[in-house]
Amino acid sequence: MKTEEDNMKSKLYTAAVSKYVLSVGFAIILALTASDQGSWTAFADKPDHVQQASESVSLAAPPYTQYVYQQTTLGIGATGAAVATCPSSSTVVGGGYAADSDVTFYTQYKYENGWRGDATNNSGISTQITVYAVCLHNVSGESVTQVHGQVDVLPGTKKQAVATCPAGSIATGGGFHAYPDGSLRVYNSSKADIGEGWQSWAHNLSGSTKTHHAYVTCLSGSGGTTARILKSVVATPSSTAYAAPKCGSGSLVTGGGFAAQEDLLIYSTSGPYSGDEWRVYVKNTHPSESRTLFGYAICLSLPAQPDVNLTPYKPGSWTNPIVPSTLTGTNTVNDLYVNLDTYIDWAVVNSGPEDILAQFDTCLYLDDVELNCWYTNGKIAGYIAYIEDWILDVTPSPGLHNLKIVTDVNDDIAESDETDNTWSADFYWNASPNADIYITPSSLTNQQIQDQVMTLILEIRNYGSAPLNWSIYEAPTSSCFNSDIPWVSESPDTGTTAPSSTTTIDVVFDSTGLAHGIYQGALCFSSNDPDKPLLAIPITLETIEEQTIFLPLLLRPE
Repeated sequence: MKTEEDNMKSKLYTAAVSKYVLSVGFAIILALTASDQGSWTAFADKPDHVQQASESVSLAAPPYTQYVYQQTTLGIGATGAAVATCPSSSTVVGGGYAADSDVTFYTQYKYENGWRGDATNNSGISTQITVYAVCLHNVSGESVTQVHGQVDVLPGTKKQAVATCPAGSIATGGGFHAYPDGSLRVYNSSKADIGEGWQSWAHNLSGSTKTHHAYVTCLSGSGGTTARILKSVVATPSSTAYAAPKCGSGSLVTGGGFAAQEDLLIYSTSGPYSGDEWRVYVKNTHPSESRTLFGYAICLSLPAQPDVNLTPYKPGSWTNPIVPSTLTGTNTVNDLYVNLDTYIDWAVVNSGPEDILAQFDTCLYLDDVELNCWYTNGKIAGYIAYIEDWILDVTPSPGLHNLKIVTDVNDDIAESDETDNTWSADFYWNASPNADIYITPSSLTNQQIQDQVMTLILEIRNYGSAPLNWSIYEAPTSSCFNSDIPWVSESPDTGTTAPSSTTTIDVVFDSTGLAHGIYQGALCFSSNDPDKPLLAIPITLETIEEQTIFLPLLLRPE
């Protein structure tokens, strides 16, 4: 037989339920941030409410490559370098360079999180060189290393240097190192024919042995593969030409390379031109014969990325994704005290564009000790989920403590980013504070005619460092024996006054039906002020007769 809760679940697309019964008054809210795409409803002991979020959620972007560049000017016959650096949110996977046809690049390779190129200006004027870095974004768990290989090249010979990636990684780009005097002419720099590596062929034009270096940039943790795409072009005598290999749909250009016949000078190998294209430019120095250039694009294919991503989230008005406070109804961190209740707010978001269909858990920790977990089922595309005013059920000792939220704690959901499920911060709990109540005026007295209602004002001031919780009751004397007084009422009659704050009380005197005379009593204030737990404010109402005043009639003589 289905319970009432089962019937409720059958009517909802999704639900979030505390793993144990939470106290009355805690709120868990799930908020729609995209267009109307169903709902993510939540309930614990009782469902509170579902509302649309006041701000939009930035959805996770798919993987992409970004090209950044750096330029420098070389004087006549000078050598120099430029380094293009990727943004910190991305990873360098390859690079290239560009210059005029009279500039020779003799070095290019990964440099920190960027790409470096060194060149010699062989022209008769100052000229500018440009170095490009290819930066990979939004691939979870990736890392990049650079591997070096070298070979000695005898005078007048050609030889290949090879750098090979470690097992489990793939080659996404590569480079070489030769000599600024042009004694080693690099005519092939490309992804290895077999395996994951980079090859660089050089011709030693000098009369002594030269060392030639190859570099390969190796990507691991992406789950992807790379392919070498070829495009050839014939350069006619004494002319320039370019080859433009393109990656296929669904793949990303991470770098490129070349293989050139004798008499071809490579002066540019870079991208992007159409987003999926790498271009290699050459100058044919032979006066009468054509030469062939082979240009290569390195194309990265990634496995289908999950289009969901759960991560702790800070709504616009909140201090943090976790907000501890001694006050309810606020999303701002305040001073915490060990003898006062701590109310916890936390929020998580699915920043992916797709719904989540399976169950996942979100857990809250204090100093790495689990406090509570919540589980959720259902479709949530671009929704935030947040809980407010959950009462911390342990008492921290005075000092610094760590609060941590982990969503998808059991890795039930395949996400586009598995590294951002956790948020934590340290918060300080102070030793016990005190509230300090002060009421003005110290008594209330009013004189009014029969059947009249008048409102007087009392102010409660909290001079302490802890919230002041108070309530009011009536008594016939300042001894504060609880007894209703029919001719007086107060609003509000209970409340909490924050430290260094004031609360105004309306005190209503009602003389309706009272005989002429003097009526007395007391308003008794009960509070958590340890020094003044009970204060009496004397009150006096005097009812008087309505008086008529007769004024003499004065006549002005004619």
